[in-house]
Amino acid sequence: MVESRVAIITGAGSGIGRATAVRLAAQGCRTLLFDRDGEAVARVAADLSHGASAYPVDVTDALAINSAVAAITDSFGRIDILINNAGGGGGARLLDVDAANWEAMLALNLTSALRLIQAVAPVMARNGGGAIVNVASLAARFASPKGGAGYSAAKAGLLALSRQAASELASSGIRVNSVLPGPTRTELTKFSVRRDESFPLGKWIEADDIAAAIAFLASEDARMCSGAELVVDGGLSVALG
Repeated sequence: MVESRVAIITGAGSGIGRATAVRLAAQGCRTLLFDRDGEAVARVAADLSHGASAYPVDVTDALAINSAVAAITDSFGRIDILINNAGGGGGARLLDVDAANWEAMLALNLTSALRLIQAVAPVMARNGGGAIVNVASLAARFASPKGGAGYSAAKAGLLALSRQAASELASSGIRVNSVLPGPTRTELTKFSVRRDESFPLGKWIEADDIAAAIAFLASEDARMCSGAELVVDGGLSVALG
């Protein structure tokens, strides 16, 4: 369980981040919610009953990350859980990817996770350890016919970063694992033409399905899991493989 733990969740203003915040708060976790949309994340914090706090942080801004983590450390004295969920795609196909798109995809989906791990891991280590969960994507393993080369490359890099962090931080009692969502029903996918029948398990993946996997990896139930990659895709990768 995660009761009485202190957790940072990025991209918490909507979708998977919001669902994760709701689930962890319901389990008694103190949730510290990061999102560049300050109004959205403030609404999520207000909706939660267990002492949630909102931080309008753009995770591509290293100074903002360091400032927020320092403030949290001063206030709570500890950080037990980090959920690197913030991310987003861009549909540029391989030959159309320009430098700006490439750098933006890496900054949001990969470099932000590195910066947050670097900021949070020393705090975790001083308190005996912690759990980090990085939210990657099925796109890290499979090519998309719709493009998104920068996004796919960044998410594949996030898996490699997770494995390296799991190896280097294990001696400090810090576990690092990844969740790979398939297409998930959120505001970003509300116009998708994909139907329930396209998933081998017969229905769309919901944000709370991903949140459940994240909460498991963040909890003591997963105390012997590190470097793991948990796929939550309704069976799609079975068909793709």
